[in-house]
This record gives sequence, structure tokens and C-alpha cells, in this order.
Amino acid sequence: MANFDVNVQVNVLTENPPAGVASFTTALIAGIGDWAGSAVRSYESASDVNADSDLKYPMVQALLAAFQQSPSPAIVKAGRMSADVAPSVDWSIEDGGGTSDGGDSFKIWYNDIEIEYVSPIAQNEDAIATGLRNAANTALAAEPVTVSGATNHVILTADTTSDPFLYDHLFDGSGDADFDARVVVSGYIPANIDDKLDALVSDDSDWYGFSIDSRVNADLDAAAAWAELQIPKKMFIGQSSDADVLAGTAGAVTVDLKALGYEQSAILWKSNDAEQAAFAWLAKTLSADPDVETTIWAYKTLDGIISDETKVSTTEKNQVLDDYGSLFLPFKSTPVTGMGRSASGLPLDIIVTLNWVEARIQEAIVAQLIAYSNRNEKIPYTDIGISVMQATVEEVLANGVEAGHFEENSTEVTVPLLEDVSAADKTARLLRMRFVATAAGAIETVRVTGYILID
Repeated sequence: MANFDVNVQVNVLTENPPAGVASFTTALIAGIGDWAGSAVRSYESASDVNADSDLKYPMVQALLAAFQQSPSPAIVKAGRMSADVAPSVDWSIEDGGGTSDGGDSFKIWYNDIEIEYVSPIAQNEDAIATGLRNAANTALAAEPVTVSGATNHVILTADTTSDPFLYDHLFDGSGDADFDARVVVSGYIPANIDDKLDALVSDDSDWYGFSIDSRVNADLDAAAAWAELQIPKKMFIGQSSDADVLAGTAGAVTVDLKALGYEQSAILWKSNDAEQAAFAWLAKTLSADPDVETTIWAYKTLDGIISDETKVSTTEKNQVLDDYGSLFLPFKSTPVTGMGRSASGLPLDIIVTLNWVEARIQEAIVAQLIAYSNRNEKIPYTDIGISVMQATVEEVLANGVEAGHFEENSTEVTVPLLEDVSAADKTARLLRMRFVATAAGAIETVRVTGYILID
């Protein structure tokens, strides 16, 4: 039937932003797992974590540590990786040539199982190791771990590659020797950690910061190398108890990463490998949304984490800080993180700012190009069109000032006049732009000089 309906047409369009807006508020713990299905799982509460029976003990503890913090993250994620070899821990007990007293206590932990040996008489390190091995064989008979070792060694090795565990020790020797242990942990991930992390991103890329459940130098080095190459950017926070970090010895993970100048990685030294300090720090700090506010990484209290004040000397503290590592030490009796630097020496909040502005400018430009095209329009290569792109970048920088990324009145976007654009760039439809912005600083150290007048 003929009519004039075609004379009036109405099309209503929506301008949805393109998919893939980078998240900067989600932390992921990557570790050994063998669950089926998606390699990345999400959790919104401690109850969610406790309800997941597929999680292995180390990742459970990391996720619970994250939700224990205040402010608490809205969501955290766990990423499944397979191990190359079975995890193993070797305690080499050292006594400086003396002996214990009768009644001295020597403890190691496997996950949350305490294994104690009390010396009945004065004993050397070999006898104490034998006592601990016997106690461990009894306590861990039903666990997926094998006890071994000889002379002054106590070794726990997982029965399979999918049985990770946490560990710790505490020796209370009151005899004429200062008993302690050198701990050597097997590196179970590094053979192809980049492929394993790539697989997590392929499954779910909606996370920004990550840590791993390994404390081994080779694993930490490999994870940091992977983080440095990622686009969109990822941030890696590793944890180490290696004594070489305190001494600044060649081969220590902090020394290695500092020499490489990595920007996307940081290392927190923690005496107790079983404490999930690095992931707690990461999840708590990322709970601040950089679209709204910025925060420093220094001086964060961590609920459930014990201060290392008795484990670190002033000389060792200064060495770690010189190598751009961080520690968990008292600040006028309150344990806090310090000082929150990447391996390049830049404060981690500045790294977040760099990553944030790069992502948001790219996303804003992409959104404009798609929006115009979806309206069957184009951004013309004219001074007006150039100003559209200029305003797009200026809006992101203005948001950055509002959120605390940049100093007030420090941002400027420079674009060419149309008459100054080369014919080649016009033909290629390429617009070249520049911007400058001054990163907002933060006060972390204070010195006060006072003068008291006495009448």
C-alpha cells in the first residue's frame, strides 16, 4: 500500500563505550591450582573464599588476608597455574657450634599444622633436625607431603605438583647457641611462568595488580619480567624472605630488579613466608579507585600481619630501601609498609598514575572514534575536528587533576593547526598530539624544627 510514511524517519542510537575499559581496582593472586573450568575465579567476600573447596591453602590464606583489610577490596581474584615440579622446603638448622638446653622448643609449620620438638637434653643441630623429622612424620602422616632430610636438614616435599603449602619456623633455643634455620624453597613455576600468566589474561584480563604464591627468587624474577611487557599494564607485587635481600647480595631479587630498572614491579620483604603480606598490601591499596582518588603505598597498616622489627636491623632496613624494596616495620609503634617503591625507584602511586592516564586517554579516543562512526559521521580533519580530539584528552587530564594524579594548572594538550599538518599525515589520516602534566607529589617524610622562647 502506498503512503508517505517514509517522509518522516526517526532513528534512536545509543553510544555505548567500547568494551575493555581497564580496571585498576582488582588484585589477583596467581598460584598452584587444579580446578576445572575457568582459570580465573572471582570472590566478593571471605565467605565466597571459604565456600570454594577447590582452592589450595596458600591462595585461600592470601584471599582471606585481602578481605581482612580495611578498607576491604570489593572483589579479588585467584588465577590457576600448574607447577613444573613439586613444591619443596628445606630447613638447614644452624647453631653456631653450640648446643641447646634441655627443654628448648623448635617448631616448624606446614600450613596451619604446628610441628614441635622439645630437646630433652643439650643437643646439637643434627639431633634437633632428627627430632623435628620424627615429629613431622607423625604430625603429617595424613597430609600430601613427604618428610626427608639428613644431618641438620628437615625437608618437606609435596607429593604432587598440585599440592602447594605454606611454611614457617620458630626456634626458642635458650642454650649457648643461637639456633636458626636457612630456608631453601624450590622454584616450581619459572620454566614457563610467562605462558601461565598469559593464559590467565586470555581467560580474564579484568584485573590490574597481581602477586604469586611462590617466594622463590627465580619465580619472582620471572613474574616481574612478564609484568614489564604487558599492554594494558599490569603491576606485580612479590614477597620474599630471602636473607640476601637484607644484605643486598648479588642475586637477591631486589638487586636483580633494581638493576633492570623495572617500573611495574615491587618486592616486599617479610620474614614469615606464610604471612600473605604482599597480597594484603596490594588488595588494600587497589581498593582506592584511581578514577576518583589517589593514594600512596607507604604507611599502610595490614590487619593480621606481624611486624618484622625484631627480624631487621637498621643497616638491613636501609639496604632494602636502597634497593627499592619495602618492609613491614613499626612507625611509632604502629606496623606499616614502607616505602612503596617500584624496582625503578619511582613511588608506586606514580606508576599507577602513568598506567591510568595511558589507559584512559587511549580509551577516550577510541570511544570518540567509535561514537562518531556509529552515528554515520566522522571527525573531520579540520581545525574543528582537531579540537575535538584535543578536548577529549583535556577531559581525561582534568579528571586526573580532580582525582589527585596531577597538580592543578599543570596540564596542557598541544595540537597542530591544520595548516601546519603535513600532507603525508593528512593522507594517512594521522593526527599527532602531545600533552604535559606534572604528577602530584605526596608528603612522606617530615622534619620539624622548633624554637621555645623562655621569658
